[in-house]
Amino acid sequence: EKFNHLQLIPGSAALVYEAENPLEIFKALKSSDLWGGLEGIQQVDQTAMILELGDSLFAANDRLLGALRTRMSVASIHVTSNEAAGLMLYLPTGPGTVNVLATILKETTKKNVKRQTRLYDGYTINELQAGDLTLSYILHEKYIVFSSFGFLIEDVVRNINDSFTKGFFVDHSNLYAVPKLGDDAGNLYLNGTQMIALANTVLPP
Repeated sequence: EKFNHLQLIPGSAALVYEAENPLEIFKALKSSDLWGGLEGIQQVDQTAMILELGDSLFAANDRLLGALRTRMSVASIHVTSNEAAGLMLYLPTGPGTVNVLATILKETTKKNVKRQTRLYDGYTINELQAGDLTLSYILHEKYIVFSSFGFLIEDVVRNINDSFTKGFFVDHSNLYAVPKLGDDAGNLYLNGTQMIALANTVLPP
């Protein structure tokens, strides 16, 4: 069966947004009603800042930019507690992807970046650490998946090891698609079973 990048998304996702490049994802999320609630959640802010700072670095790497433009990029939001949410990004890889990510991390934190790996369920999870910020990532089928929540990456690993039988688009028969978010041409998918939990996280009390 031919690999589809959407298979990577674990069933724990509350919201999935797909667009032609990662900066469209960031711009669309910032213009949405959701962003007001997501702002201030530290891990979401950090990942969004990394995405925004990556604009010029992605643009300076023609081959990497070509990969980003020819395949879809995805973001997923996961409810991690009553008052917290985590953001995970799935980007097409190209030459120098990890180096670009490390450079962005260094620029964000103004600290040197340490690289390390750990083994989880037979799969190597890579980590970039600078100051108090750690980005965990894996590479799979010409995609890089990263988040500041290491356990979200573990969800992806379990999904891969389960041959994608428990992914977002398999687990939830009650998914529905919203064709546009703001003025952007991306695709938004919502998990109905997580909507109350997500609303409690992103909406003011």
